[in-house]
Amino acid sequence: MPIKYTQVLQRRFPGLRWRIEGEDYETLVMMDGDARPTQDDLDALWPEVEAEIAAEEKEEGVFGGEFGDNKKLLIVLETYGRALLDLAALAGVPPTNPKVQTIQKIIDRIDAARSA
Repeated sequence: MPIKYTQVLQRRFPGLRWRIEGEDYETLVMMDGDARPTQDDLDALWPEVEAEIAAEEKEEGVFGGEFGDNKKLLIVLETYGRALLDLAALAGVPPTNPKVQTIQKIIDRIDAARSA
């Protein structure tokens, strides 16, 4: 993957204001008179930033797919499902009950998506 200077600047220099044309270092201009990071410095930071991006994309893939993009919703659904199972057990509803089994299947699918 080619170096994405915009990503390096956004992630490693969040307080700086700058502009750049595409990913061309030669067009990088600092807006507030700040010293421009050298190309070598940005290049050296790229592998770390690239790994972060890859990890984020992998996480989005795990929580995407059949569950959509909303990780928070997935967490809420799992928590709610586990609470329902606890309530069913306290009420004496057997695990063989079809509704209990459906809730368990949903939780299992969420767990499978996380471990994929």
